[in-house]
Amino acid sequence: IGKATISSKMDHVFLGNSVTFAGESELYLSADKLSSWTGKSIVQTGGAFTMGADTTLIIDFSNFGLWDSATLNETITITLIAYGDYDYLAATPTIIEGDAAQYFDFDNLTWGANGLTIDVTYARQIPEPAAAAALLGALALATISRRRK
Repeated sequence: IGKATISSKMDHVFLGNSVTFAGESELYLSADKLSSWTGKSIVQTGGAFTMGADTTLIIDFSNFGLWDSATLNETITITLIAYGDYDYLAATPTIIEGDAAQYFDFDNLTWGANGLTIDVTYARQIPEPAAAAALLGALALATISRRRK
């Protein structure tokens, strides 16, 4: 496969029994907001998953959000790719992007026996939309009262 972009919003993405990313290829995984990550993976293969050293893995957390019953400092493990067997080279470049880093910590990207996983910790409070609206309203009132003086 040369380039693949896959979102966690898709119900079921099965790439086949034997999948190889080689050459200057790119695998782009979008980890979008889900109510629960339990038993969910972004990509599944039935057998071997091979990732060459010149393949770039990009994991995008731009649209990532809180899961059900999330508590501050709680860590969940997300399975990005579920496979039956794997072969990857440690030199595989991995890029984690997205603005969710201001609220979450991402650690322990692990190529395990049956899946590529990452630990996500809810590290900083996400402001409620009502609180943000109240702050904007207060700022607007302060600006108006200052102009009148």
